[in-house]
Amino acid sequence: MSFDAVVAWIRAFLKNNQEKLVVFAYHREIVGDIAGAFQAPWITGETTKRKRAKAIERFTSDPACRLIVISILADSRGWNLGPARQALFVELGFTPADQQITGPAQNHTIVIYAQLFTVGQQLLDVCYLAQADVHGLG
Repeated sequence: MSFDAVVAWIRAFLKNNQEKLVVFAYHREIVGDIAGAFQAPWITGETTKRKRAKAIERFTSDPACRLIVISILADSRGWNLGPARQALFVELGFTPADQQITGPAQNHTIVIYAQLFTVGQQLLDVCYLAQADVHGLG
C-alpha cells in the first residue's frame, strides 16, 4: 500500500465517523509524514517527555483532535489514550498490538485495522505468527 493510499484511508475514516483514531507506524519518517498530512500530534522515541505529554493531552482532551500518530517503538509500556477505540497499523513491528492503546480506565473494545505498506507476504506471515504466539493463539 502506498503512502497516498494510507492518507486516503485515514481521510475516509475521519470523514465517515466521529471516532478518534490512533495510527501506529514503525519508521519515524512515516510517523512525521502522516501527522503532517493532518496536522495531528505525533510521538516517536525522540519526542521529549514534555512534548509527549502535550500530544497525549491534545488527543485525549480536544474533541476536534481525532488523530494521533505514534511510532511502534516509542514506548514499550503502552498508552492510556482514553477515548481511543480505533487503531490503524501502517507498518508492523513485533509489539503486541492490543497492548499499545489499552489502559487501566479502558473498558471498551479496541478495533485494530492494518493498512500496510507493501511488504512480502512471507514477512507479513511472520509478523502475524509472532503476534499470535505472544498471545497464546499460535
